[in-house]
Amino acid sequence: MLRRETIIKLKKNCNLHEKATVPFIHPVDSSPFLPCLRSRELPSQHDVLKFSFVNQHGKAVQLIDTTSIIGMIHADVTVYDTLDDGTIKEEVVYDSLIHDTLINREVGASGFEVPLSYSDKTSFILAYLHAKPDTIHISHRNIPYVTNLDCGTMMFYEIQQATSTRHQLDSIQIINPNIDNNEKENIKIYFTVTDTE
Repeated sequence: MLRRETIIKLKKNCNLHEKATVPFIHPVDSSPFLPCLRSRELPSQHDVLKFSFVNQHGKAVQLIDTTSIIGMIHADVTVYDTLDDGTIKEEVVYDSLIHDTLINREVGASGFEVPLSYSDKTSFILAYLHAKPDTIHISHRNIPYVTNLDCGTMMFYEIQQATSTRHQLDSIQIINPNIDNNEKENIKIYFTVTDTE
């Protein structure tokens, strides 16, 4: 029986010596979207990208459809296979697409908060239960900072560009490009909603 583990080496990682080990079925704390973290060191609620859902007039709305958020990044992946004879086979898969479900089957969402990766681009799929999904692409500048010498470097971010598909959502707008310790909305996601008034 083969035992397979994947070592993810993120491009432009804050610390090239840090690696996230991600088994194919992995626990939440080893997600590639939370790099350089130990199992009990979760990111601050302030260092996440905050999206809000609004209608064409800028008023807050809740999605009727059940929605999941899937994060995606590109990374070089080293795969180690333990063969039946006990030897280990190493293979590097370059520019692999890594994805992870960040929010699963949220009902009545009016927005969401998600981490960004330590690479300079992060994408999110808004997977609706009854409609074609939308994809949001975020380009960002990483700003390293140290909170504790034992924890290593963490990141603040500056959003440089945000683009999306337009299957269900209408458009997106960067409200505040800085993701740091100040809790604030970063991006509005606009949906065209039929007026009922």
